[in-house]
Amino acid sequence: MVNHRRAFVTWIFVAWATVAHLFAWPMVSVSQETGTPAADQDRTLRLAGPSSGLARLDPRFAPDQPTAEILRLVFAGLVRFDADLNPVLDLAERIDVSAAGQRYTAVLRP
Repeated sequence: MVNHRRAFVTWIFVAWATVAHLFAWPMVSVSQETGTPAADQDRTLRLAGPSSGLARLDPRFAPDQPTAEILRLVFAGLVRFDADLNPVLDLAERIDVSAAGQRYTAVLRP
């Protein structure tokens, strides 16, 4: 009984995903080559974000998560994280830690 139920649920999910994919495919915008050199094309990065636009440009006071994510893409920090989530120096040339471990001094890159 359980195997038949699992097979039925799996079949329903696959059928639903196939139908959803078929209906969504015509809505996908497919860009075509225009023959125009890349230098002459519009090179503006457009991001989907809050419909009201960005309320503030200070990342410390982002009013919501979508704004914070957009500002994170715009501004760099002292450090960033690599693919393995290890901290990597970004704007900092080095970060010195005091002997007591209570004071961090960041030296910025020139």
